[in-house]
Amino acid sequence: MKVIKVSKQGFCNGVKRALDLVYKTIEENKNNKPIYILGELMNNEFVSNKLDELGVITIKSYGMKRVEMLENIDDGIIILTAHGVSPEVIKILEEKNLKYVDTTCPFIIKTKDIINSYLTNDYDVVYLGKDNHPESEGVIGINPKKIHLITSYDDIDKLNISNDKILITTQTTLRRDHLNIMLEYLMYKYPNSVFKDGVCNSAILRQEALINEITGDLCLVVGDTISSNANELAKIGSRYIPTYLINSIDDIKKEWLIGVKVITLTSAASTPDELTNSIYEYLINLD
Repeated sequence: MKVIKVSKQGFCNGVKRALDLVYKTIEENKNNKPIYILGELMNNEFVSNKLDELGVITIKSYGMKRVEMLENIDDGIIILTAHGVSPEVIKILEEKNLKYVDTTCPFIIKTKDIINSYLTNDYDVVYLGKDNHPESEGVIGINPKKIHLITSYDDIDKLNISNDKILITTQTTLRRDHLNIMLEYLMYKYPNSVFKDGVCNSAILRQEALINEITGDLCLVVGDTISSNANELAKIGSRYIPTYLINSIDDIKKEWLIGVKVITLTSAASTPDELTNSIYEYLINLD
């Protein structure tokens, strides 16, 4: 069986930076204080399990906001995930005098800076993103009254902004083709809006690489089911050939491989290379 690995895949720089900061925090924690991660660091169970083995406590969301996760924590070191958090979370951390390590992706910080600059100039902000996603939560929390989360066409239809000064921007991991259609609809409704693209270059490069390189009979995307960019890659792959999102060798079903001679293999920005490589080795050694 031939397996084609897509050229652009695996950890992006923001994810690498976040993980490096966590390892640095563990190493420098001489007083053995409890280390908590406020939600999944990078939406990958494989990475979460490794951090669990090192004694790091990941606070699972279970539908909770980041501020709710902090309610029962009064001591220790708090890791803020690469998705970023709202200003209210920072305020609570400082009020509780809790040490925290901010691993927010620099690309998300850039988008937040743009949003803040437009809010200062009395703009409303239309944010194309996903509901209950930690990145959206952090952005909307900047100013819930002036930032409007849009997840679907229905949300656009319901949108009623009287302000003639509108900024449109996006979550970093949105699928480019889906974004373009939504943006066209929004610009039709609010033609004088300013658009600032918030989709991460890393996400775009991974999506474009898959589109340009996908081939064969089957596509496997290595990533967690809760990973936004992994799901977007799976949606892209399914437009061309049968595509499945997997997070381990155990997820691969034998019936998928019947009659398959060539597999396209890619992975999400939150997927470690060692996991993808182990799946690659498994596939090429199948009888």
